[in-house]
Amino acid sequence: MASACIALPARADFNTLDWKYFKEIRGGESGVVQLRLDQESFAGVQKDLRDLRVIAGEGEEIPYTLVIERDKIISDRFSFPLTIFNNAYTLGAYQQFIVDFGAKLKGQEPHNYIKILTQERNFQRQVEISGGDDAQNWQLIKSDGYVYDYTDTRGNLHAQNTTVQYSPSTFRYLRIKIFSEKSFHVNGAQVYRYEQEKAKETAFDAVLTQTNDSQTGYTQLLVDLGQDGLPTHEVTLATRNANFDRPVSISGFGSDPNLSPQQAVGLGSGYIFRYNTSTFRGENLVLSYQETSLRYIQIRIFNGDDAPLEFIGARVRGILRSIVFEAEAPKQYRLYYGNIKARRPVYDIERRFPYIDVSSASSAQLGAQKNNPSFVKVLPPVSERYTFLLPAVLILASAFLMFLVFRFMKKVK
Repeated sequence: MASACIALPARADFNTLDWKYFKEIRGGESGVVQLRLDQESFAGVQKDLRDLRVIAGEGEEIPYTLVIERDKIISDRFSFPLTIFNNAYTLGAYQQFIVDFGAKLKGQEPHNYIKILTQERNFQRQVEISGGDDAQNWQLIKSDGYVYDYTDTRGNLHAQNTTVQYSPSTFRYLRIKIFSEKSFHVNGAQVYRYEQEKAKETAFDAVLTQTNDSQTGYTQLLVDLGQDGLPTHEVTLATRNANFDRPVSISGFGSDPNLSPQQAVGLGSGYIFRYNTSTFRGENLVLSYQETSLRYIQIRIFNGDDAPLEFIGARVRGILRSIVFEAEAPKQYRLYYGNIKARRPVYDIERRFPYIDVSSASSAQLGAQKNNPSFVKVLPPVSERYTFLLPAVLILASAFLMFLVFRFMKKVK
């Protein structure tokens, strides 16, 4: 969708005295421009990004809209009922069942995901999927799928994935084999088409520190991003260890010296494992958690009586933020930020954004961070700068009142 828009000046509430930092905006052409925020700017901007301002020339405030990338998902579950039959266990080998769609999927979108419904808990199982049109002759679709569940009711931890992706198919029948040394209870299955366009993400540099506590049986991993403000939601751990499965809790805390790791904010829980055996091969070392802008991600791994794992690295990921505005050549633009008093701006472009073709926007980059020479630091109230002052005044006032009362009592006598 193309859109011809005239950029109107924003209501003038920008005063260069209030903004601590700025960056030159480089590149971009006349028209719609998309500018991705960089790691350095996240350190100075307010956590809710309310103090971002795009400024042209000597102080013209330019309207923009903040863009937070999101996953784009297409998910079509089949509305007609699926028939599950031949749900049986082959001794010492596998649980098998067949899914019947009821008719050849003419004119239907191909399916590519199956979710196995089960009441089983605490398992890891290899899965094989074959397809066919007559329930007699089968073509292998997926040989290395796996499903797992970790449930700890005492620790209130639960991590599960019983969904297996396979190549898009329009077979009438699917044959599912779940390899297991004992019978595996299957309640049913859901089959659907699922397409996902992942949001644009970026990886952040991080330093990993590991501490093992033999008394409690925990390993604590501290992932340091080096600064507050970076929006993260996922960490991938790296280890050379094999054949393990451990529950995990995730929390975070910031750089505030008044806060300790014991005051960390809970971000979620999970389960890491890696198996390479004759009956099961698979791993999960990716931990997703509630998005946060805290500097430290704290991961506690319960080892039980097993030896601690040795971790050699961590990769932290977050969803990109960018701003979109309309530029005019030959104007020069800057991005200002670092104003604790700023309010979130409201621009018309936010309502027009659905009609702007961002895919054809030109890209711009941010230069190095510079201190704004016009910035005037606003001092906090005297009572906040000198915390002892108010108690001292109250003590003196109380002493004076007591003195007056004492003099009055002497006169009465």
